[in-house]
Amino acid sequence: AWVFVLLLAGNAARTLVEATGLRITSVGRLALSGGGILQFASVVLFSYNIWRTLDLEDEPVSDALPDVGRGSAPESIPPARFGPKTKVFEILHEYPGAAAVLEGLGIRGLPAGKDATGVPKFLTLERLCRSNGVELDRAVAALEAHCAGRSQAV
Repeated sequence: AWVFVLLLAGNAARTLVEATGLRITSVGRLALSGGGILQFASVVLFSYNIWRTLDLEDEPVSDALPDVGRGSAPESIPPARFGPKTKVFEILHEYPGAAAVLEGLGIRGLPAGKDATGVPKFLTLERLCRSNGVELDRAVAALEAHCAGRSQAV
């Protein structure tokens, strides 16, 4: 939100100076400079936000899910559905009610139901939990409990 406030303030200052013809006065030049600085700050802040969002680590895809329930694991342990690299888009699309479970943990801004259109397809469960201050193990356990049909206190 600060990006747009800074951009709006910078644009307003520069537009007012241009429209009133004050650009030839020292006050007008100061206002133009200040507006430019605000616009530049908004672009820098926006770039930082994009960089943080796209800061993907190069990790092998085979680590997408923990190795629970594969290979020589006992048959009584069901395969894990969720892990650190599980995509949030896929969770919301495949498991109805998952958004409510995650919101119960303190994660905000997720679409309800199978409407995962507003969630970036590269966003992992690990990154979502980290950015919302939620422990990953707690989120995985709550999602697994939800999918198993039992409720878990969050």
